[in-house]
Amino acid sequence: MSGGDAMSTSNMLDGISVYESAFTKSEKTLYQYLKTNINDIIYMSVTELAERIEVGESTILRFCRKVGFTGYQDFKLNVAQHMGIHQNIEVENDKSLNQIIADALVNSIYKSSMLINQEDLRETVGMINSANRVLFYGVGSSGVAAEEAKNRFMRIGRKYDAFTDSHFMMMISSTLGPGDLVVAFTLSGGTKDVVDACRVATTYGAKVIAITSYLKSPITKYAEKTILTSGREGPMEGGSLYAKISQLYIIDLLFSYTAQADLEQSKEYMKRIAQSIADKSY
Repeated sequence: MSGGDAMSTSNMLDGISVYESAFTKSEKTLYQYLKTNINDIIYMSVTELAERIEVGESTILRFCRKVGFTGYQDFKLNVAQHMGIHQNIEVENDKSLNQIIADALVNSIYKSSMLINQEDLRETVGMINSANRVLFYGVGSSGVAAEEAKNRFMRIGRKYDAFTDSHFMMMISSTLGPGDLVVAFTLSGGTKDVVDACRVATTYGAKVIAITSYLKSPITKYAEKTILTSGREGPMEGGSLYAKISQLYIIDLLFSYTAQADLEQSKEYMKRIAQSIADKSY
């Protein structure tokens, strides 16, 4: 840590130090790591942090609650606040703001394209095509991605649906079985409502594809395949357009490959849908 960041997060660490005598051996290992690397956790999942310092995820969650936070995300949010991290775009050099935003959006797509594993993509498309039902899950800003995925895929078949309410996700997950597929959108990979719903789905034999920015995150424990996006967000940066763009890129990629697998049938469905809404515009 350095400069103003070191000073502000040091104050936070001072507040945590009063609990040190109550820490277990594993919690002390975590605390020692935080004392020199606390700023690094902003873009780390709980799984990544656990592997970095070789402790269990439960240790991290217990530590966060012991020092006064509701969980790991709440802890990261407070770190970000102490660091003064906010969602903003500053004009640098002579670039106009519109050029900065345009460059960032293009870069988001480019980074996502570089993360694509072609073999995983091919197998994922195969799973989508062979599934009895394909359900898109997501909450918050990732719920928008789930709805957009449904909007795209329903144009080539009837087996696609989206769920963005935590209760409905759990309810439908309990009715799934072998042959059904969940495509889960969660940038952090640790959205509890989505992870819990996927856990239930796999309990009854359904398969899960995770669309996330973190290869090592809770959602990947239940995922048959993981497709990575470039849209990593800090706690103060939720809902960024750059993250959404990376998700939309993956949706369009999956849709295009899925449609090509049965191109004639896809064209027929798209023709029917176009005709069905032709009189809805002047």
